[in-house]
Amino acid sequence: MNGSGKSNILDAIVFVLGVTNWQQLRAQTLNSLVYKDGQAGVRKASVTLVFNNEDKTSSPLGYEKFDKITVTRQVTIGGTSKYLINGHNAQMERVYNLFRSVQLNVKNPHFLIMQGHISKVLNMKPKEILGLIEEAAGTKLYEDKRAHAQKILDKKDKKCEEIKQIIAEQIMPQLEKFKAQGEQYASFQANQRQLAKLEKFRVAYEYMENKKLMSGSDDQLNEYQEKIDALEEEIKENQVILKETKEEIMQLTEKKEKEMSTEVHELEEKVDTSSKHLVKHETVFSNLTESRAQEVAKAAELERVLEKMRNTIDKKQKQLDEQTKLLEEKENSKQACKEQLENLKRQYQAVSVGVAAGGGTAKTLADQLMDAKREASHCDTEGRSCAARLKHMKKELEQSKKQEKQSDTEYKQMKAEEQKLQKELQNQQKELTRADFDEGRFQELSDRRRNLAGTIRGMEQQISSKKMSLQFSEFHYDAPPSFDRSRVHGRVMHLVDLKNSQYSSALGAAAGGKLYNVVVDDESTGRELLKTKLRNRETMIPLRQIQCRTLQRKQVETAYDLVGKDNVAPALSLLQYSPDNEPAINFVFGTTFVSHSSDAAQKVTFHKDILARTVTMDGDIFEPAGTLTGGSKPQSADVLGALSELRKLQQQCADCKEELAQVDRELNSMTINKDKYQELKHKADLKEQEISLLTQRIQRTSYFQLQERVTTLTAQIEENERLVTDYEEKHRAALEKAEELQEQMRNFNKEDQLEKTKKNIKLVKKQLEDLNEELKSVQQLQVRYASEVEQLKEEYVELEAEKNQIANSIVSMDKDVEAAQKQRDSSKAKYEKLKALLDAKKDDCLATDSSIAELIAKRDALNKAYADAQISIKKIVHKITSFNAQKEKATRTVEAHLKNYPWIHKEEQYFGKENTEYDFVKKSISSVLAELKKVEEKLAFLSQRVNEKAANMHQETEQDFHNLVAKQTQLATDKAQIEKFIAGLDEKKNKTLKETYKMVDKHFGNIFTLLLPGTKAKLEPEEGKSVLEGLRIRVALGSVWKENLSELSGGQRSLLALSLVLSLLLAKPAPVYILDEIDSALDLSHTQNIGEMLKTYFTQSQFIIISLKEGMFNNANVLFKVKNVNGSSQVTRIDTHTAKKTKSGGRALPFNEADDQAKGQKRKRQ
Repeated sequence: MNGSGKSNILDAIVFVLGVTNWQQLRAQTLNSLVYKDGQAGVRKASVTLVFNNEDKTSSPLGYEKFDKITVTRQVTIGGTSKYLINGHNAQMERVYNLFRSVQLNVKNPHFLIMQGHISKVLNMKPKEILGLIEEAAGTKLYEDKRAHAQKILDKKDKKCEEIKQIIAEQIMPQLEKFKAQGEQYASFQANQRQLAKLEKFRVAYEYMENKKLMSGSDDQLNEYQEKIDALEEEIKENQVILKETKEEIMQLTEKKEKEMSTEVHELEEKVDTSSKHLVKHETVFSNLTESRAQEVAKAAELERVLEKMRNTIDKKQKQLDEQTKLLEEKENSKQACKEQLENLKRQYQAVSVGVAAGGGTAKTLADQLMDAKREASHCDTEGRSCAARLKHMKKELEQSKKQEKQSDTEYKQMKAEEQKLQKELQNQQKELTRADFDEGRFQELSDRRRNLAGTIRGMEQQISSKKMSLQFSEFHYDAPPSFDRSRVHGRVMHLVDLKNSQYSSALGAAAGGKLYNVVVDDESTGRELLKTKLRNRETMIPLRQIQCRTLQRKQVETAYDLVGKDNVAPALSLLQYSPDNEPAINFVFGTTFVSHSSDAAQKVTFHKDILARTVTMDGDIFEPAGTLTGGSKPQSADVLGALSELRKLQQQCADCKEELAQVDRELNSMTINKDKYQELKHKADLKEQEISLLTQRIQRTSYFQLQERVTTLTAQIEENERLVTDYEEKHRAALEKAEELQEQMRNFNKEDQLEKTKKNIKLVKKQLEDLNEELKSVQQLQVRYASEVEQLKEEYVELEAEKNQIANSIVSMDKDVEAAQKQRDSSKAKYEKLKALLDAKKDDCLATDSSIAELIAKRDALNKAYADAQISIKKIVHKITSFNAQKEKATRTVEAHLKNYPWIHKEEQYFGKENTEYDFVKKSISSVLAELKKVEEKLAFLSQRVNEKAANMHQETEQDFHNLVAKQTQLATDKAQIEKFIAGLDEKKNKTLKETYKMVDKHFGNIFTLLLPGTKAKLEPEEGKSVLEGLRIRVALGSVWKENLSELSGGQRSLLALSLVLSLLLAKPAPVYILDEIDSALDLSHTQNIGEMLKTYFTQSQFIIISLKEGMFNNANVLFKVKNVNGSSQVTRIDTHTAKKTKSGGRALPFNEADDQAKGQKRKRQ
C-alpha cells in the first residue's frame, strides 16, 4: 500500500549504484538522505549491497577470486560520501568502473525505469526515439572516439595555421631580407675588386707620368733663360722712353697753370661768397625750425598742465559735493530739532490743561496707566508660556541624559577607534615628513618645466623664423671632403656683434656691401673657394694678405675735442669681435666715425686734421671727398640689428634650456622619493577617509544624536530662562510704572510738570544753537570749496587761451619757416649755378689737359710694361724653381711606387699599351679618377650597411623554411588520416545503429504482440527520411495501422511504451533491472502477461520490481512485502518455492531507523 516505504528500498539500491541525480532519489541534497537531516542526533546513513560472484565467466575483471562482492556507500552530514568494496575504501570512479564492466552504466542508467518514465516514451519526437536506439546500441564509444579524433584534428589545424603564420610573418620576410643583404654583400665585393683595379690604373698612370718628367731634357730650362734675357733688354728700352715722356708732361703742366689760374680764382671767390649766404639762410631756417619745435613742446607741456588741472578740479568738485551733502544733513538735523522744540511747546500747553508730559506724547495719565497694565499682562502671559516650555525642556533633557548614559558603550568604542586611527594618521604624516619629498616644490618644478618647454618652443619658432628671413646672409659652398672648413671664417656680418643695438643702422650703412664679404685665412683659400660652384658672386677678404688702415689716435682725439665724446665715436669701438678676425674688421670699419647728428658728422668729416668718413645714426654717410649718401636705409642697415636680436634670442634659448636641464635634474632626483611619498600619502588619504567614515558613523549613533539633542536643549533652556527673566523684569517694570502713574494721578503737581517741560525746552534750544554753529561752519567750507573750484576753472580757461595763442603762434611760425625755406632754396640755387660755372671752367681746363693725359697714359703704359716684365721674369724664375722641384718630386714618387707596389716590375711592360688594362689613351685618367671616387663613396656607403653573415643566415633561414614545409606536409597527411578515421567511425556507428534498430524493431513487435495479442508494432523512419534522421512508432490493431497513437486507450499506450522499453533492454542486456510500478496503469491480465514475458525473454537478468498486483507476484521467485507497523516500515521476505517467511535482518526495521540508514537496508537474493 502507499506510504509503507517500499520505494525507500529502491532508493537505497540506486543510492549504492552511484546515481548522482538526487531527483531520482526524491531528495534535494545528500544531507536529506540522513534521518531528519541530522537534527535527531544521527550523523550518517549507509547502505550495503551483496552480489553473487560464483559464476567466474561473468565476473568483473580483477574480482575473480571473490565469491561474493559487497559494495557499501556512506554519507555524513556536511555532504561527504565514501564507498567501500569488500570492506575497503574505494574511489567513486572505481565503483563506476566495476558496475560499468557488467553493463550497469550508472551515468546512463537504462536499467533503471522509474515511475512516469514509461509514459514519457510515447511523447518523444523521432530524434529522441533515435537517441534511445543509440543508447541501446552503445554508440557512445564511437562518439567519444570521434570527439577525441576531432579534438586532435582541430589541434593539427591550429598547428598548420601557426606554421603558415610563422612562414608568412617571420620566415619569408627574413628570407627576403637576407637575400637582399646577400646581394648587397656581393655588390660590396664586386666594388672592392673594381676599386683595386682602378687603383692599379691610377698608380700606373702616376708612375709613367713621373717617369716621363724625370727623363725630360734641359731644353726647357734654356728656353726659360732666353725669355728672361729678352725681357731685361725690353726693360732698358722702356726706361729711356719713360724719361722723355715725364719731361714733356712737366712742360705742359706749367703752361696750363699760367693761363687758367686767374679766371678760375675769381669764380671760386664768388662760389665761396654764395656759400656763406647759403649757410646764413640755412642757419635762419634751422633757428626758426627749432623755435617752432620749442613752441610745440610748450604746447604739449600746457596740455599736460591742463590735464593735471582737470584732475584737480574734479577732486575739488568731489569735496564740494561732499560738503553740500553734509550741509543738507545738518539742515535736516536742524529741522528735526525745531520740530522737537515745537512738540515740547505743545506738551507745555498740554500740562497747563492737566495732560501728562513725557515720551513726546500728549496722552493723559489714565491712558498711560492702561498701556502699562496691558504691557504687564502681556509680559506675564509670555513669561508663563516660556516657563511651561522650560519645564518641558528640562524634563526632556533629563530623559535624554539617562538614555545617553545607557547607550554610550558603542560610542566609546568608536571614539577609541577614532583616536587610534588619528594616532596612526599622525604617525603616517610624520613618515610623510621624513620622506624627503616636497610636493609643493615638485609641482612648482613641474609647472616651471612646462612653462620653460613652452617658452623654448616659442623661442625656437622665433629663431627659425628669423633664420628664414636671414637665410640670404648665410654663405654656402660645396668643397671636397679634404677641404679644411676652419679656414673659412664666414661673412663679415656674422663675425661682429653690436655693443649697443641703437648703432645698428649706422654701422650697417658704414659697412655697406662689405658686410657680405667672406673672410678666409689666406689668398689660396679664397682661390680654392672660387673654383667651387658658388651660388652667388662673392668677394673674399684674406686675413693674411688684406691691407687695412685704421683711424689715428690724433684723429680720434681731435674729433672728441671738436664735437664732444658723447656725439662721435670710432665705429670699431662700437663692435665686439674676435682678435683673429681683426684685420678684416679693420678693413671694413677701421676708417669710419659714427656721430649722433648730421652737424657733428659734417664737422668731423671735413675738419682739416681729421678728413675721415663719418656715418650718422640715421645711416647718412659723409665722405671727405665731399659726397653725401642718404635717403632710404639699405638692406644691410637692418641686418646687423636682426643678427644681434637673433644672437640674443639664441642665448636666451640656451639659458632656458640650461635651466630646463637643471629643473629636469632636480625633478629626477626628487622622483626617487616620489613613489614612496605618493604611497605614504595614499595611505594617509585612505586613513583620513577611514576616519571621516568613522566620524560619520559616530554622528549616526544614538549616543551622538542624544548628545547633540542635550546640547540643543541646554542652549534652548538657557535662552528660555533668559526670556523668562526678561519678561519678569518687563512685567515688574510695567507694574512699577503703573503704580508710579497711579501715584502721579494721586499726587499730580502741575507746577513740577511745567518746570520739567521748561527744562527740556531749554535743552532743545541749546541743541538748536549748536546745530546753527555747525551749519555755519559747514556753509563756510562749502563756500571756500566753491570759490576754489571757480578759481581753478578760471585758471583753466586762461591756460586754455594761452594754449590757443601758442597754437596760433605755431601757425604763424609755420609761415616764417616756409619763407625762410624759400630764401634758403633761392641761395642754394644761386650757389649751385655758380658751382656749375666753376665746374664748366674746370672742364675747359680738362680739355687743355688732353695732351697731358695722353702723355700720362703713355707714361702709365710704360710703367705697366715695366711692372709686367718684372712679373714675367719672376714667373719664369718661379717656373724654373717649380720645374726642378717637380723633377725631384717625380723621382721620389717613382721610387715610392716601386717600393710600395711590387707588382709594377711585372706589369710595367703593359703600361700605356693598347688593348690592355693600362691603355691610357682609350681610358682617360680623369674618367678613372671620377669612377674611383664613385666606387669609394659607394663602398663607404655599403660598408655601413653590408652584413657579411647574410649568406649563412640566408642558408639557415632557408633550412628552417624547408623544415616547416615538411612539418606542414606531415600535418596535412595526419589530418587526412584522422579525417579518414572519423569517416570510418561514422560508418561503424551507422552500421551498429542500423543493426541495433533492426533488433529493437523485431523485439518491439514480438513483445507488444505477446503483451496484447492480435496487435502489431514497429519502428520506422519518417516518410522521405532515413533511419539515421529519426524514428516513429507505428501500431496496428488487427490489420489496420493507426496513423496516430492518440487513437489507443490508456492501457494500450502503456503496453506499447513498455514494449519499446523492454525491447531496448533486450538490445543491451544488463544483469540487474529495477522497475518501479510499471504496471500501475494496467489491468491484471496485462500484468500477468508482463510477468510471463519477463520470464521468457530475460532469463539471464535479475529484476527488482515494485508492484501492487497479483499478476506480477505470481511470476516472481522471491517476494518482499513492505508494510507500515506502528510508524515503521516492516519488510517480510517470501520464497515462492518454499513459502517460508523470514524477516530482513531477523527483525522488522522501524521506519525511522530505515531513514537513518539511507531509508532502509536491503539484502538482495543472488
